[in-house]
Amino acid sequence: MKTAMGFILFLPMLLTADAFGQEIKKEFIDPRPQEASSAAVKVKGGSMIFLAGHTASLPERDAARGNLETQVKRTFDKIKNTLDKAGGTLDDIVSLSVYMTDLRYIPDFTRITKGLFKKGYPAITFAEVSHLARPELLLEIQPIAVIP
Repeated sequence: MKTAMGFILFLPMLLTADAFGQEIKKEFIDPRPQEASSAAVKVKGGSMIFLAGHTASLPERDAARGNLETQVKRTFDKIKNTLDKAGGTLDDIVSLSVYMTDLRYIPDFTRITKGLFKKGYPAITFAEVSHLARPELLLEIQPIAVIP
């Protein structure tokens, strides 16, 4: 009986949040503009979206061979497309796991992505891997986003 009563009291709050949307509050902890990242992002409200790893892979496999800038831009275009389908934008990204075949690409990655995030920088983790699914790929990015 107590459980049913608790649910009945809680139900209007659930319906209100769904019916009117949730306000998302983000707090960027220790933002580092020079690195285009934050140490952490605290989020209140919204829905978490866990994206699969995205790469620059396209049917024309050799088009971006060895070109980091092209691969980063294509990868973020694909991420943007996935987020659009989920109702989000690049600014909803709160965390990135970036897998690179060479960590010496980090300064170039930072330069290329600095202008992508208008409302604050996500928390970013970089990891070096020996190779990715295709030999021409230099990086794979796995984002987490929070959308309204």
